[in-house]
Amino acid sequence: MECSKCGSNNTQRLQDSFDAALPTEVPPTKRSLKWPGIGIFISLLLLANGGETIVFGVLTLMSSGFLGYKAYQFNSKFWPGLYMRWQASWKCNECGVIFHRP
Repeated sequence: MECSKCGSNNTQRLQDSFDAALPTEVPPTKRSLKWPGIGIFISLLLLANGGETIVFGVLTLMSSGFLGYKAYQFNSKFWPGLYMRWQASWKCNECGVIFHRP
């Protein structure tokens, strides 16, 4: 693959040269469902306790559910496209530019 900036043939795919020390070369990450899960667990504890904590339990349940839904939407709709673009990206070892070739 030829570099789009300097024309060098000394290039390699980002996927092949994955190096965690360089943040531009890491693959896109999925959004975690850990915190919404913890929030739902806490809200269930608040709801089970009863009394004045019911309001906080409902609010925590609603916000955690919303955050979980948004994370699921990102992971299922947007992340696959980002990952495919990362897989098709190349890095020039001469000038350091990262370019995309489908």
